[in-house]
Amino acid sequence: MKNVFTLKNTDILEKLFSKECDGISEVVIAPKELARLGSIELKEVNALASKLKQHGKRVFLQWDILMTEGSFDLAVGQLKEIDWNYIDAIRVQDAGAYHYALENLETEIHLILEQGNHNLTGIHYWIEYAQKYQSKKLKRLVLSMEIPYERFTQFIKEIHAKKIEVEIMALGQILLFYSPRSLVKPLFEDITSDELNNDEISVIGNSEESPHKGFPITENIHGTFMFNTKDHCIVEYFEKLKLIELDAWRFDLSNDQAHTLITDIALATTEEAFQGIKEAYPEKVIQGFFKTNKSDVLFKKLKNKRISRKEVGFLGEVVDVKKKEHIGIHLKNPKVSFKNGQSLTFFTPEGKEKTTTVVQAWQANQKNISEASMGQVIFIPHLGGISTKTMVYDSSLL
Repeated sequence: MKNVFTLKNTDILEKLFSKECDGISEVVIAPKELARLGSIELKEVNALASKLKQHGKRVFLQWDILMTEGSFDLAVGQLKEIDWNYIDAIRVQDAGAYHYALENLETEIHLILEQGNHNLTGIHYWIEYAQKYQSKKLKRLVLSMEIPYERFTQFIKEIHAKKIEVEIMALGQILLFYSPRSLVKPLFEDITSDELNNDEISVIGNSEESPHKGFPITENIHGTFMFNTKDHCIVEYFEKLKLIELDAWRFDLSNDQAHTLITDIALATTEEAFQGIKEAYPEKVIQGFFKTNKSDVLFKKLKNKRISRKEVGFLGEVVDVKKKEHIGIHLKNPKVSFKNGQSLTFFTPEGKEKTTTVVQAWQANQKNISEASMGQVIFIPHLGGISTKTMVYDSSLL
């Protein structure tokens, strides 16, 4: 199983060229102009690729940006500056880039299918698309980390039958969201367009709709990227992946992480050694869907019959809860109104039932009220065990 290392900048070269790093046999060059998260200048690619080849590395060029017609034409022009004698493969993700590579380039092609293609029908389509051109240039598929191990085993067998290699990410950030728009820069008035063209902006994002926080967000010339709070890591399954004959796994490390771990990665040949790399990794990690994909477990909650509205006695829905302070209720029934002293019954999404008599109610402006009707939001004293989405009923009508 080959170790693939994504080179995002040149600071790590001294270590990468050392004898200890011979175990990293393949290097992905990520130019700033063509790669989503690259920072290597395009004009440096030829000299860098030449040096990597001299040190016995296979060299791949990353071209994975989102492109409009204009930016696609610009990228095609930039590809003409590449000396393909030093490039072993081009890695593409955009369908247009894939089509262009099949029609116009002689080099080996690696197709990146990480953002989808969770079924063999879709994967076979991309293979057959290359065959339409009578092309044998498609040599590797980079598959999604969201494919569970058991299914991944089947995928590898079928892809290998087509004489194509398979690669997945072993360690690195999980991209949750990518937009070509500038979403961070407008928040910083002192950052100019020229500065953004040369540098990345990195911030931490929090959710206003959930308790989740700490999302790393990066903006560069290609747009805005939001990552999971935990990185992806399956290095502890080294033996399992060797057993199913995975061809290559990739390490997408930041500069600081690479300086710390690149030698250990290159020298590791056992599961115990890779377990040590996981423990030394400076960020929190998860294994994603490697064991099993449970992304459908939320569907049961979405279909929760307990939060289905019953017309008889229905008053409204809990929309806000602040512990030890208040419960906010949005009144939604034109036929049932609220009056102070009323007995209310709450049915929670978890199936709990609670009843209380309201002795005080107020509006958002803190003004006490004695009655309210449909469309209004009222606040009553906090009651333990009540969450948002709880259905509220007039107890006397049940």
